[in-house]
Amino acid sequence: MKDLLKTTSAIGLTEALLVFVALARNKYLALTIGPEGFGIYGLLSAFFMMIAFASTWMATGTIKYTSEYQAKGDKESLNSIFSFSTIIATVIGVFLTIILIVWRKWFIITFLSNDINEIYYLIFCAAFIAICLRPIFLGILQGLKRIKEVVITRWSIAIFNLLITIILVWFWDLTGFFISLLVNAIFAIIILCWGIKRNGGLQLNKFTWQDPIIRLLWMCGCVNFFLAIINL
Repeated sequence: MKDLLKTTSAIGLTEALLVFVALARNKYLALTIGPEGFGIYGLLSAFFMMIAFASTWMATGTIKYTSEYQAKGDKESLNSIFSFSTIIATVIGVFLTIILIVWRKWFIITFLSNDINEIYYLIFCAAFIAICLRPIFLGILQGLKRIKEVVITRWSIAIFNLLITIILVWFWDLTGFFISLLVNAIFAIIILCWGIKRNGGLQLNKFTWQDPIIRLLWMCGCVNFFLAIINL
């Protein structure tokens, strides 16, 4: 009961801080980049998050099996889950990034708007791999039940996001805002990696497709991928 109260309090305070930081950030952006800037960001964000499902379908299975094998104390399987999820998300992210950059004009005209500055689109492309990896890494931390690391990383990402947004928007307005998105995406991956590897955490290792946990993770991911397509 004591651990439950501590965990609930930590997560509750974290959510409250995140809401406060988000309100402060949005208020600042409303006074600087204005509704037009928010509109451009919203359009690009929705588009890239839709594309990102091609790798984030791994997140659900990653959380599920990380939690199960953490309870069993099977470190080897946990490292395999971490390695497989990271490599698959990275490979898909790189592949899609190349496609998004090469055929950027077609994507902008077909799915976005001619009013979208190509520079803003390319900044999102640069952040795309980090966008793909972030839910995977956060899912691993949650599956490991590392509440302290989850709280620290989420606080750090939120506060860093607020500060870097204020600084870059101050100097470069809307362009600075989009640069801040890229910087924050990279920072988020770094801090989440720190949380996963902290105190003898998980490491990348070799795995085989015949490994039972890889098969389970793959099947769970495929089902989630199919459901995501229906949802989209």
